[in-house]
Amino acid sequence: MTMLGGRLIQEHQALDSLFEEIANRVHCGDTAALDESWTALEARLLAHFDYEESHLLPRFESIDPAEALRIREEHKLVRRALQETGVAIELHTVREQNVEEFLTLLRAHAAREEKLLYPWSSTADAAMRAPSTVER
Repeated sequence: MTMLGGRLIQEHQALDSLFEEIANRVHCGDTAALDESWTALEARLLAHFDYEESHLLPRFESIDPAEALRIREEHKLVRRALQETGVAIELHTVREQNVEEFLTLLRAHAAREEKLLYPWSSTADAAMRAPSTVER
């Protein structure tokens, strides 16, 4: 995998680590630290989605429009769950089960991207960086 695909997978790993931190803080009832971790996760995840939606998915749509649409729909679903979980955290009503369900959704989405979108993005990235074989 080229640099782009590797960076995107590293970003997924960093997001997963943040989410594990959140799950641990929910389990321990550490609400102050939970708010801080949630804010960090929310900002990073939304920036990640924004990058994919503005840089990767428009090009990927020409290769696999159905899959690009599915990824966009998953982003909407994850955003909705992110908002609902965030509200529960703010109201101090979040439960471990809510966090685990969100983590399951997020991991399934990440697996889909890592299987389909990121290998393609690495190939596309390499092709764009490759020097032209036609010299004038």
